Amino acid sequence: ESFTSRIKELEATVEELRKGNFDNNNTTAIPKFIPPSLNRQASIVSVLPIRKSESSSGIKTMRSVFKGLVRTERAGVLSRPSSAEPESAEAEASSRIASEMEKIMRTELDGNQIAKIVADCLPHIVPGVLINKREELIPLILVAISAHPDPGDRFGLTKLLFNLIKKPNEIQRQMIINGCIALASLLGPQKTETELLSHCWEQIGDKSAERRILVADSCGSLSHYVSEELRYSLVMSILQQMAEDKNASVRAAVAKNFSLLVSSFEANEKYSQVEEVMLKLLEDQEVEVVQSTKEYMLPALGSWSDAFDGFHSVFLNMILTEIQSTIMKGDSRHKELKDVEVKRAELFISCLISLVPRFKEYVLSSNPTISSKEAAVLEAHSVASSVSSKNLTNTTSTSNNNN
Repeated sequence: ESFTSRIKELEATVEELRKGNFDNNNTTAIPKFIPPSLNRQASIVSVLPIRKSESSSGIKTMRSVFKGLVRTERAGVLSRPSSAEPESAEAEASSRIASEMEKIMRTELDGNQIAKIVADCLPHIVPGVLINKREELIPLILVAISAHPDPGDRFGLTKLLFNLIKKPNEIQRQMIINGCIALASLLGPQKTETELLSHCWEQIGDKSAERRILVADSCGSLSHYVSEELRYSLVMSILQQMAEDKNASVRAAVAKNFSLLVSSFEANEKYSQVEEVMLKLLEDQEVEVVQSTKEYMLPALGSWSDAFDGFHSVFLNMILTEIQSTIMKGDSRHKELKDVEVKRAELFISCLISLVPRFKEYVLSSNPTISSKEAAVLEAHSVASSVSSKNLTNTTSTSNNNN
């Protein structure tokens, strides 16, 4: 603003000189308002008095001086820092680093002190590391978390671990999950619940699909490191909610991680809820989700039902009921099945075929008259039929897609 006002004053002075409105005996120096930064130009011009007889040359001199002042002032404006923030940020960083070095020199370092220094420095280091190289920091973060005595700082470092990469790919997600598993084994169930799973709940609605997949993977992988009560409540609730996600890859990840979760279930009180989620994912519109459900969640649910003696009476009966109800719809109308109904029947028939080897194992394990030798022979046949059943399932899926 001061620069603008000085320009206006100079323009007004030049206009007065052009019109000749000045005193002949006035020898006042022209640029009396020249700023101190321009003292060199001021000292040159201030010795140039302007009289009426010299109005023409005075105007030229003023114009020349005016242009020089404008050029100099503009150059000064361009050379000034646009903000003091970069300088203050550098000063702050320098002060912080000096403080940390002073701690190192004055303190007798033990494990906790080292962890505190590393924890203080990590949040400032991470932004300067290339995104595709940030996984190299995971071991350092894990060491700082496991050795740090303060719960608040540990929570912040755990958040840093989860947010290390904005959109982690599959390999990067697996590295972060491996880090979380290693950390959970060190922290124990209680700290895993408060310092790890809490971040999963916070990031259910993250904008990035890759980060939501990371949340689903974390729930499945960490389910074995928390209390049984929390598995049935928080972990299951997170996966149930994420089964409604708009992204197909997230739903496919939910199906995969539900299989990890139910593998630790013993009681059957939540069976109907998990079965409902599985049926919904099996009938998903995206092939990726259906394949993931058949490959991971379906056999896991079968094993869980077997644990409470419900493989035949509950699990297989459910699949047979779905096939029967679909076919009966056409019979009730005395017409052929619609395309949607045909595909649904084929889907559950393919699920039943994929479970044939598991059903054989069930028969063998529940028959007391079969000797161990006979069981070994039948087991070998079961493995061979498992391969053929898988091929048949793939053939059915291919035929289904072609239709």
